[in-house]
Amino acid sequence: MNLREIVKLLPARYRKRGVGVTVAVLIQALLNFVGLAALVPVLALLLDSQGANQHFVLSRMQDLTEITEANQFAVVVCLCVFCIIVIKNMLNVLLGEFQIKYVNSLYCYFSEKLYESYFRQGLLFVKQSNTTSLSHKINGVCYVFAQGILSRIFSMTGDAVLFLLIWGALLIYSLPLALLTFFCFVPAGILYYYIVKRNLVRYGKSENEVRHNQMRLVAETFRGYIDVRTSNAFALFYSRFKKNISQISFYRERTERILRIPNGIIECTVAGVMIMIVLLSREDAAMKFSLGIFAVAALRLLPVVRNLITGWAQLKNYAYAIDPIREMQRFAPTPSAPNDVTPIHFNQKLEVDAVTFVFMDHDGRTPLIENFSMTISKGERIGIKGASGVGKTTLFNLLLGFFAPQKGVITIDGIPLDDANLSQWHAIAAYVPQDVFIMDGTLAENVAFGCDSCGIDRERALTALRQASLLDFVDVLPDGMDTRVGENGCSLSGGQRQRVGIARALYKQAEVLFFDEATSSLDAQMEQEITNTIRELSSIYKERTIIMIAHRESSLDFCDRIIEM
Repeated sequence: MNLREIVKLLPARYRKRGVGVTVAVLIQALLNFVGLAALVPVLALLLDSQGANQHFVLSRMQDLTEITEANQFAVVVCLCVFCIIVIKNMLNVLLGEFQIKYVNSLYCYFSEKLYESYFRQGLLFVKQSNTTSLSHKINGVCYVFAQGILSRIFSMTGDAVLFLLIWGALLIYSLPLALLTFFCFVPAGILYYYIVKRNLVRYGKSENEVRHNQMRLVAETFRGYIDVRTSNAFALFYSRFKKNISQISFYRERTERILRIPNGIIECTVAGVMIMIVLLSREDAAMKFSLGIFAVAALRLLPVVRNLITGWAQLKNYAYAIDPIREMQRFAPTPSAPNDVTPIHFNQKLEVDAVTFVFMDHDGRTPLIENFSMTISKGERIGIKGASGVGKTTLFNLLLGFFAPQKGVITIDGIPLDDANLSQWHAIAAYVPQDVFIMDGTLAENVAFGCDSCGIDRERALTALRQASLLDFVDVLPDGMDTRVGENGCSLSGGQRQRVGIARALYKQAEVLFFDEATSSLDAQMEQEITNTIRELSSIYKERTIIMIAHRESSLDFCDRIIEM
């Protein structure tokens, strides 16, 4: 990891803003130096007043007028110093907010961009990825990159500049003091760097991997609750959970231990030097003033050097966060967002011409779909049947544009289906899978999927629910169609979930309806009821095209044609 690489990862507009933030950081360092320098006159007054008091005790002949004038001067100096420090801190707060807003906006940018980029990679990418890992990168890793790396770099830059300003002032004031300060802080930092640099990178990567595994384990525990419970598998899951927690604790303890080391070393070194100066300057006023200067500088440099060393350590520990950001840069730019699209015109036919498709990770050499052709005219009812594994769902994914054929072409009214018009095709097509996705929201939000609750056409939603034979169910709900259905539709039965999928397609007013074994997971009675609902819809909306996959030919008896794969 290097600074040049991190800068390249930033978008152009953020690089320009980053220059302003860097200037703000430098100004903060200068303000902190001014605040420290303002304490020197107070130190001089303190040491001078101690000498004056001793002289007064010994001679008892001090002039009261001189004392009054000296006190007035001391008061003015102290008030000025206090005002300088107050103003310095107020400006630091404003400059700090500027930096925080910049870093937070970068976090939002990368998280949003990564979220969109992953979504745009398509269904194959999602199927071949671990969704928990994607979620962890989008939410956690982007935050670490912004707050743990970028923010830390700005902070370290300010601390480094402040260190150089203080050390430069000491160099001008006293070469021995400057050299003494240098040898108090720098060797400890260099030694620390060479001792722990490899461990920090290793601990950071290992902890991140374990945290990802822990997130996946928790998600799988509750997503598969019934299977975990009935298989008595919770003991195994729990033991893995405890092991992961133990490993996270182990890596965190090692990291925190490493981060605490430099503070103790530097404090001991500074304390030893100060004790040595005190012993050598007991009767020397000039040495006492030098001791005061060194003490002020050292006490201010202690947190600065500690922040530099621990900041560097955390950069090493968080180095893993750069990989997802770098990965995002490799993703090809995607077409415009799926909203605000113009529907493609489907007036004649959908053609599949000599299409061949094989999964990239397929074990065998035989394509899943090979040289397959068919034509579907607008308004037709097409049934597709075949044994499991012959590629029926894959065909749907090809027709919907989720997969791109390796050979052949799919056209709509003669226009090839590709990434450029995919969103337009989706605007007039609806898909009801075997396992309908239900989000944790209200019934109305699940029917008008993709619409804000305030933008739902309630009359249209009620019509869709009635046509999907769900109106009786809605009537018994406590809040009607505004009743929440729970995570993944846990308050709905299997048949109700399928009907919600049908209502969703009807609300969309799609011209082409894809039913992918929408009844295969239901009992015979419910399967017959759903089939009857689809049959009724086909008679009501004769202008709509229906393509349906089913195992049983009886479920396809309303179709104009049945294609066997």
